[in-house]
Amino acid sequence: MYAANLIPLGYIFSSQPWHIFILEFIRGLAMACVVPTWSGIFTRHIDKGREAFSWSLESTGLGFAAGIAGAFGGILASLISFKLVFVLVSIFGLAASSLLLLIRPRLFNRDHFKPRVPPSEKPF
Repeated sequence: MYAANLIPLGYIFSSQPWHIFILEFIRGLAMACVVPTWSGIFTRHIDKGREAFSWSLESTGLGFAAGIAGAFGGILASLISFKLVFVLVSIFGLAASSLLLLIRPRLFNRDHFKPRVPPSEKPF
């Protein structure tokens, strides 16, 4: 989780195209660990019967957030510098990842975990 947030700092020091490829490879490995974990946590806390709606809100929210962040980052990069954008992306990412540690006790409370079995469908 923290590795993916440190990758933008590497862009500041990149001087060759292969540096970016290495950084993106590392970011890909980090995100390969983060995305399935996030999906599992999110799915475990969805209200029963509202799965599609919850996933549509999650997907739409991520799309809007990425669009707004991209527009704001582009404006900031044109007004100030790309280096500042890379530093801010890392700082905000590390802060967001650290905030997840505050909810960790609620996610891994084994006393309240009950596996849900989907209801069997009756034919006709």
